[in-house]
Amino acid sequence: MNLIVAIVIAIIVYIVQQRMYAKLWNKNLSVSIAFEDDFVEAGEKSALNETIRNEKFLPLPVFHVKFMTHRSFVFEDQENVAVTDGYYRNDIFSVLGHQKIVRKLTFKTTKRGLYGVLGLNVTARDFFMTGHFARTLQSDAWLYVLPRKRTFPVLETCNSYILGELTARKNMIEDPYMFTGIRDYSYGDTMSRINWKATAKTGDLKVNMYGYTAEQRVKILLNMETQALVK
Repeated sequence: MNLIVAIVIAIIVYIVQQRMYAKLWNKNLSVSIAFEDDFVEAGEKSALNETIRNEKFLPLPVFHVKFMTHRSFVFEDQENVAVTDGYYRNDIFSVLGHQKIVRKLTFKTTKRGLYGVLGLNVTARDFFMTGHFARTLQSDAWLYVLPRKRTFPVLETCNSYILGELTARKNMIEDPYMFTGIRDYSYGDTMSRINWKATAKTGDLKVNMYGYTAEQRVKILLNMETQALVK
């Protein structure tokens, strides 16, 4: 007799808890995923935070959070992971009533681009592990992975000098971009130096005058570039 009563009670408890979970498991339950950073450089570390809030008395003894990220992310925690065309995670929790859980998943970025977690699936089971409940949630988590910084010693050295042109008093080569004025034509001046507009205005042949710029800065940059190419 006692055995029959125990069996009846067990069946009643099983049916009641199954109906409770079917009706209430998703009530006052929120799950979100967010990147810890808005942007990082390729090769740097970041983190993905999973947040679960169960704001009801009913606990969730077995709760799964499933989502996919880009396969270029290398997570430190490799449990419950499958990597194919993407990086699939299946994280398991045990959530009590009126409890908040935050799990931090640290990973390393290896490839530049814009990556996001667009959705996630959550599943739960009842106390007897017979009922299975699932739901798909929307997510809007994005991470910019910027290109890795490159160092160019030649450019860094160039920027350490004063920018602009240095006028030289004497030089063998004129700078055709450094116009200094107009003078009368002299024997030996080439046709390319004639300023035809000034000649037409005055009636006499006029030629352009150009200044000289220092070559030392150019020589330094050329030497530096040559040494960089040799290395």
